[in-house]
Amino acid sequence: MASSPSRLCTLCDAMFKGKLPDIDQWLPHHNRVDILAASDRGCFICTSIVKSRSWDNVPQQSLEKFEYSLFYKRKESGLDFNLLYIRPSPGAEGWAFQIEILEERNRPGSFSTPPTDPFDSELPQRWMQECTDSHELCQRGDLSYRPTRLLEIIDSKRLRLVETCKRSTGPYASLSHCWGNQEMMTLKANNLTQLCDVIQVADLPKKYQEAISWSSRLGIRFIWIDSLCIIQDDKDDWEYEAVSMKKVYGCSLLNICSAAASNSNGVSFQGRDPSIMECLSLTSSWDGETDINLKLEYHVFYEDIMDSPLRGRAWVFQEWYLSPRSLILSHSQLWWHCRQNVACERYSEYYPMARDFQGMKSNQLIPESIYQSVKTWDTHVQKYVSTTLTNETDRLIAFAGVAQDFYQTQRISDQYLAGLWRSHLPPALCWGVHNDFTRSKRTSHYTGPSWSWASMLGPIWLAGIMPFTNDTVASVESVWLKHAVEGHSTGVVQGGYIKLRGHLIGPLTLEHQDMPKINSKGLIEADDPTTYLPKVTNGGNFDTWGGVLYPDEMTQDTSDKLVPLLSYLDNLIPGLCEQGIVDNSSRKIERLGEAKGRYFCLPVVRDECWFKNGRFLYDDTFETLYCLALFQPTHQHTVFHRIGTIRFEKKIPNDQFKGIYTKKTITIL
Repeated sequence: MASSPSRLCTLCDAMFKGKLPDIDQWLPHHNRVDILAASDRGCFICTSIVKSRSWDNVPQQSLEKFEYSLFYKRKESGLDFNLLYIRPSPGAEGWAFQIEILEERNRPGSFSTPPTDPFDSELPQRWMQECTDSHELCQRGDLSYRPTRLLEIIDSKRLRLVETCKRSTGPYASLSHCWGNQEMMTLKANNLTQLCDVIQVADLPKKYQEAISWSSRLGIRFIWIDSLCIIQDDKDDWEYEAVSMKKVYGCSLLNICSAAASNSNGVSFQGRDPSIMECLSLTSSWDGETDINLKLEYHVFYEDIMDSPLRGRAWVFQEWYLSPRSLILSHSQLWWHCRQNVACERYSEYYPMARDFQGMKSNQLIPESIYQSVKTWDTHVQKYVSTTLTNETDRLIAFAGVAQDFYQTQRISDQYLAGLWRSHLPPALCWGVHNDFTRSKRTSHYTGPSWSWASMLGPIWLAGIMPFTNDTVASVESVWLKHAVEGHSTGVVQGGYIKLRGHLIGPLTLEHQDMPKINSKGLIEADDPTTYLPKVTNGGNFDTWGGVLYPDEMTQDTSDKLVPLLSYLDNLIPGLCEQGIVDNSSRKIERLGEAKGRYFCLPVVRDECWFKNGRFLYDDTFETLYCLALFQPTHQHTVFHRIGTIRFEKKIPNDQFKGIYTKKTITIL
């Protein structure tokens, strides 16, 4: 028999009886109204759906039936289950339930139902004690460090702002949260004295009140909250504090994460229901199949943590990464994340499905090789650029703490160059735009030079070319950057250049090809994202090399075709722009192929190594020549702008390459 109807409604119970659905078969489930009714009656599956964050996205009056599918494999040993997935419509995001065959080794142990109010849980004190007492990796950070300002918790109703240079304080907690657009109290130059006198807790956003309560409950008298500890209308104070986040979060005793609230007035635990925290044990009875004892649980980790509003915020990437330990106030329950453990109220010792998340905190591991160094940095960057920024000018400063930590933990003597490392050049210049081209564009305000990913918004990929597996055909002669705060190389960049010496090919003509369309899911229907093939007059055999241009920027036209764009800095001052001075410049955006100027190709690196299944494989019959696609506007004779990459995936003999195009030194802004 399948599980007891007391834990499943009739329809959900029937999913584990009768005919076993075919693999990849989708069958009808409840509609929205019926799911609500079944949830009211206590169905484990329907209640998990209704209590989820994504439930609010289902139209209120939807009477369409949802659908479900069982994901499993047939093996010689029997059925191997993975997921039950329920969704409101084909292609829509739904709800995943982890299914495991119940054996003695994974049979749920004793489970004490969590309290209705998470504030009554004793787990945070236990997690905190174990971490501070016995986790070696978590004992990092200068315990004597104090931020410029802290909030002192006087009692449950009052705080005051403390300037740490004027009086002694103590260990402190920090808060990670989403600001949102709501009005809220912030520290400004004209209320500094007032906030140093007293702050009424009741006047603060609800999520601040939550964090203050948890900090006090854990015996931490001081807390750092960005909006109340940085003078928001003082540019100098903001810039000074912004580059100090590595210390602020890295030296905090505890980082409290308001993961579920998307704005200042949001609150945590809106989906809390202790009755569905415990996994469900059931026995299937499919026709012609041996009855199987199964364990079913809602895959809450992604909703509570990975897909939470907080995780999508760019500033929080470094806050979460740098802090040694975090108490996470999520949609459904309390979570703990430190450098050695991930746990929650359901799995209070260790959450078994969080291996990928475990690496999202700095662990002070020193890589054994340049390969590990490049790989580690690429991973950090690609995770960071998938987040969103409210202010595009924060592109580099919101990542500064990660860069500072990387410099320290890698024990490298290196130069940080607007998101790149000098030792990773020139191959690291060959980053490219991710497959979802419509999300990638250059920032409207200057955030970095065109040769850095910091000039882009949206997901990008790094070439992952190892400095020891390639033949570099261009060299870096010099690099210069202008930083907003002198001496802070990881902060805001206000100008700069790179001088490269290599075999400059061009001017090019661009042979047009039809662009693929974007389908209803926002995905490219064809594999080839290019619109132009580069050609050159009197270029030897260049036209036969099969080069493909990958633009950095694209948009969609009215027929959903991708339209490649280019942009460059205009209104530059001759004589100064060659020195990287771009003050008062503006960004000009035009369609690729229509802009007035010349196109060039600069080969950077030849690579005989390709990446597959987590390993670099060598093939002396295979080669990729990575090049920068450059644009020189008609009225700018001395500088170039990166507009994309050009790749040739074939071996090109040296005499067809280096022998024809003599080396030149060029300046790229």
